[in-house]
Amino acid sequence: MRTNVPQPQWDHPGYIVFGRDEHDRKRAAWFSPREQHLARMASNMAGFWLFEPSIKTPARLKEWLPRGTRLESGRFVIPRVRQGLYEKLCDLEHMARRARAYTHDADEVEVISTEGAPITEEAAAILEELTAAFKGHDGNEPEEG
Repeated sequence: MRTNVPQPQWDHPGYIVFGRDEHDRKRAAWFSPREQHLARMASNMAGFWLFEPSIKTPARLKEWLPRGTRLESGRFVIPRVRQGLYEKLCDLEHMARRARAYTHDADEVEVISTEGAPITEEAAAILEELTAAFKGHDGNEPEEG
């Protein structure tokens, strides 16, 4: 009898490499927590960035993004993604950058936080929009007539 070995559950959501290639095409890929070194090397390509999402980002993010790979030749494969998904990644990265700035300025400014993490109304709205997008709908349920 054959049994499936349970896959380990990581607390770390992994790494995302995203950007635009030399032809201005939007690309993004997800790398597992064990592939941190590969993700950092892939982000060194011109026009690409490394994004380390927090644990509070939508859990299905890695399911929506293609896997990043490295060929034997040393080249990285970062697949193309849709415009909407690329924009959501940019918003998510911008929100994370602002949260880091709030954390650095926490000594000077009193920040209201929820669940221990600083968040603004704008960030909460973006996070809701991202969560709805990753669920596959925009949150607007059709009205029954």
